[in-house]
Amino acid sequence: MDFQNVNPLNVWLNVLTGNLLPMVGHDSPISFFWRMYSVFVWILEIAVTIMMIPGCMYVSMEKAIKDSLICFVETIEMFFMIWRIYARKDLMLLLIQKLNRMLHTADETMKNIVTETLNPIKAPLNFYWTTGTMSIIAWHLITFL
Repeated sequence: MDFQNVNPLNVWLNVLTGNLLPMVGHDSPISFFWRMYSVFVWILEIAVTIMMIPGCMYVSMEKAIKDSLICFVETIEMFFMIWRIYARKDLMLLLIQKLNRMLHTADETMKNIVTETLNPIKAPLNFYWTTGTMSIIAWHLITFL
C-alpha cells in the first residue's frame, strides 16, 4: 500500500514540516529541494530554541514559565523522538517492510477503507488545521504588538 500518497493531507503536512522520515521499507532517494527545505526547517527550529533561552532570562519568571514551557517541552520531545527513530532506523525499516507485506494482500481494499474513512472527516480536518494554523500565527503576532 502506498501510505505516502493515500492521504493528501499527510503528503502536504510532510512537505510543510520538512519530514524526511521513511514512509517505505527501503531507502528511497530524497530530492535536493526536499533536503534543503528540511535543513531550513531544522535550522529554524534550533534557532527558535536557542533564542528562547536568553529570552526567558529577560522576562519575569512567571511570563517565561507561562509562555515558553510548552514550547520547551515540545522541542525536547521532538528531538528525543527523532533521535530514537534515526538511532533505530534499520529496525524501523524492517517494521515498515513487515507492515507493507501484511497489507499488500489487501492493498486495494485497505486503500478504499482509508479513503472512505477520511472522506467524511476531510472537511473537519481541514477546518481544524486551518483554525489551528491561524491561531498559532495570531499567537506569535501578538507578541510583536
